[in-house]
Amino acid sequence: MLYRFWIRACIAIIGALFVLFVVAPSTYAATCTWNGGSGDWHDASKWSCGAVPTADDDVVINPNSSSETITISQTAPAKNVVIYDFSGTIGGPGALNVSEIVSATGGQFPRLNLVTNGSNMPVLRLAGIAYFTDKALTPQSLRVLTATRSYLSSLHDLKIAVGEREISELFVVDSLYTKDSLTVTQVFSLAGSIATTKVATLTIGSNAVMTVDESPFNTVQYVATMGVYMPWVNHGTVKVIGVGGLHTYGSSWNFVNTGVVEIRPGYSAYFADKLFLFGDSSLSNFLRGLSVNRGLITINTTRTVQLGSPFHNYGRVVVNDGVLSSPIAEYFLHYDGTIELNRATLA
Repeated sequence: MLYRFWIRACIAIIGALFVLFVVAPSTYAATCTWNGGSGDWHDASKWSCGAVPTADDDVVINPNSSSETITISQTAPAKNVVIYDFSGTIGGPGALNVSEIVSATGGQFPRLNLVTNGSNMPVLRLAGIAYFTDKALTPQSLRVLTATRSYLSSLHDLKIAVGEREISELFVVDSLYTKDSLTVTQVFSLAGSIATTKVATLTIGSNAVMTVDESPFNTVQYVATMGVYMPWVNHGTVKVIGVGGLHTYGSSWNFVNTGVVEIRPGYSAYFADKLFLFGDSSLSNFLRGLSVNRGLITINTTRTVQLGSPFHNYGRVVVNDGVLSSPIAEYFLHYDGTIELNRATLA
């Protein structure tokens, strides 16, 4: 009897496993590719997988024409979304609910307009010519943002309007234009410029490290325009590598440092004898903002460091080697701060 019992139990288990793995429908993730042309995201006939993508699927959009419109009228889930050289509009009143990465490269004529409402995208990688707008992003969105503009395109070809928010890691190559205030909490790598024409502020958090490196742009065109073109505040650490300097332009685009700024020379075929700090003295007075130091600024270079805008020092400035130059005497005001010259001179 016991023997027969075990035989029946084994048969039952095998039958259950058969139903589970053979008869039950498969739920494996798929790669769903847009079939091309304009249409509705939620139309199954527009996808190579024959169904509307689910939260387990990877989505690939590779347009067939120069201008297409893909409408998102409700929540559109996906695991990853990759958009290649898209010229046109993707979006609508709905949201992209992406669990991993959105990678979007805009074409040129017209650009990519990615416009959603309440999307979730932890990682966004923008490239080419693209505008991204979503004022209702989830709090988990844009923990990592990468912006890589085409070197041959015009200024402000990468633009975001995402509401005031915190970003853990921000990587900018060439330029990024933001309409809203951003706070970087961990890492900010700037090889180019970040700008705004609105009432927006860039804040470097107390635990964040910002690196400004001009090495990818060894030409006068890019070195001369690198920097921060908006009001900004540093509570963390800013490391500047190169001879283009740390530019901050605009009559109301001021810089306040309560943290640490370290400036050391890099290589460039241009501006080889001079490093500009907080602007360029060749600019008109209208374009010169105010820089205030309440922390520590260390300058390590044998070159001339020229203050390009008014600089009020309430903290500590250390200059190792080289010359600290102020073309206009009242630019450099000490107030309650100190300046240390180690093998360096003032001019």
